[in-house]
Amino acid sequence: MTVAWNASTDPNVVGYNVYYGGASHQYTAVTSVNQPATNAAIPGLVQGATYYFAVTALDAFGMESGYSSEVSYIVPIVTASLKATAMPGGTFRLTITGKSGHTYQIQASTNLITWTTISTQVMGTNGPLTFTDSNAPKYRVRFYRTLGN
Repeated sequence: MTVAWNASTDPNVVGYNVYYGGASHQYTAVTSVNQPATNAAIPGLVQGATYYFAVTALDAFGMESGYSSEVSYIVPIVTASLKATAMPGGTFRLTITGKSGHTYQIQASTNLITWTTISTQVMGTNGPLTFTDSNAPKYRVRFYRTLGN
């Protein structure tokens, strides 16, 4: 996720601090950037969580401005779809559609209780992922799911 703001008009500004946290006006983390940048990448945010952000300006003398207006952001939950297609010989081709750049685990189960990861793949920009479960014929029943992060 990237946070962006308008540049300060003060000629003494040399950088910015981006403060953020999980509660309004309760900032638990900070990321610093140097002028002329007016954006910052914020890694490691939790899917489904709400974060609150405010920016301060830093001048050449080490003084920090007050906080900007606060903005909030809900990190989207990455969802994926999984399609299973029966192939000759009892194998299954699994097609995963999801968000580019995210890692997806393909899991299989015979009882819907115990799940085993059978493949881990990163979604590229060229469309859906495919995986062939060549072990499927060994099982009388086989269920599939995908987990993304």
